[in-house]
Amino acid sequence: ENYTEKPGDIRDSRLARGQIDFVQRVKSETSGKVVLIYFGGRPRLLNGAASIADAVFIAFLPGPDGGRAVIDLITGVSNPSGRLPITYPHYFSDGGGAPYYSAVSDQCTVGAGTLPHWDNRRCISQWSFGHGLSYTTFEYTDLLVSSDEIQFISGAPAKDYRIKVSATVRNTGPLPGADVVLFFLFDETRYVTPAYKRLRHFEKVMLKAGEDRKVSWDITLDDFYHIGPHDDTHLVLQEGAKIRIGVGPDTDCRQKSGDPLCSSPIQLQLPNERHYVGACDSACRIWSETGCSLFYGMDWDSCWKMCTDIAEENYKLHGRHEGWGWNYVECIESVSRGFNVMGVGIHVVQQDAACRKMTEMCRDVFHTPLLDEYGESAIDEDTADPIDGIGVAFLAGIIATLSILSLFRKRGGLEKKRPHGNGDVEFAPIDNGRGGEEAKVV
Repeated sequence: ENYTEKPGDIRDSRLARGQIDFVQRVKSETSGKVVLIYFGGRPRLLNGAASIADAVFIAFLPGPDGGRAVIDLITGVSNPSGRLPITYPHYFSDGGGAPYYSAVSDQCTVGAGTLPHWDNRRCISQWSFGHGLSYTTFEYTDLLVSSDEIQFISGAPAKDYRIKVSATVRNTGPLPGADVVLFFLFDETRYVTPAYKRLRHFEKVMLKAGEDRKVSWDITLDDFYHIGPHDDTHLVLQEGAKIRIGVGPDTDCRQKSGDPLCSSPIQLQLPNERHYVGACDSACRIWSETGCSLFYGMDWDSCWKMCTDIAEENYKLHGRHEGWGWNYVECIESVSRGFNVMGVGIHVVQQDAACRKMTEMCRDVFHTPLLDEYGESAIDEDTADPIDGIGVAFLAGIIATLSILSLFRKRGGLEKKRPHGNGDVEFAPIDNGRGGEEAKVV
């Protein structure tokens, strides 16, 4: 069928009944194998045709040479090795196919329990994401991870912390073939509803019959970042987050316990028993990436400490835990967007002027080091150092004394009279000849 994108061209994703009848008639009047080949720009519901046919090829829109490619696959000139890029729908209400990630909403309730005690299972689909067959078979074994924890250390690039993941794939069939090995990440918990099954790595390997090969890749701290509850534009980490790694398109590490194709949990650890603060992470990253942190003599560690110190104290006093806050992050982020236009990194003068805008147009964190995003101090008034209070009172007394002396001089005539200038205006009484009435002249 022709592919269309605008709504209204097709209001029903089911195939026409005549096409289903045609497949049934071919099957009933032939003794050979029936192969169903679907060409189309969108997934259409096959309405039982897939169960009638002996094999199904989902070709989508393969281009002008697609017919030759399909013939080579059917006749065995080439061995299929493709994987579905979507979850192919089974029912009309499933829409046009789900993307590769697995949202919690793809769980369907089963049984006759009472909420919230329903039993859940994956909703029925025609084929899941990553499904694909071959004229040979493959087996996965020996899934290994090099560590069960990964640390977040401020200032270090996320890619510098790696965990090695490996698995062995074997061609257990009689023919040579290629297999696309899929590695998925499963979140056990998340502040926000997670897409609990995410594709993180894939690799295609060609194997002879009976041959095996180890496939490996690295998990980095970047794999733990996700959109947080504050907005939908900044990635954050979650303290104590745990993930599992699964290999194979049908593996579900949240549904099965003890599955050999699922790794043990990998946990995110924070050093020094400090809290993770997403706003501080984003703010210090912007300061570092723009190069303005060096202009102010602030490295990543000092930036992280300045921001998280506020967060740690305010977490105890006020119950808030965002340091400089997300409004500050958005401000310096908007300022930094113009840096490339202004030539940062090309001319030192331009770079200095651009970096000054980080404190001129946004909050100056260097002169308000103890204030959080709400303007509240991170120091508890009840536990503040008394020496600091005496110093503040002494300074206030000096300022008040100087103000009083200045006022006394002005009102008491202690100031010398200023000589008149041409620009001064004065009024003087004169007799205008009207019985002593006064007139005013300049």
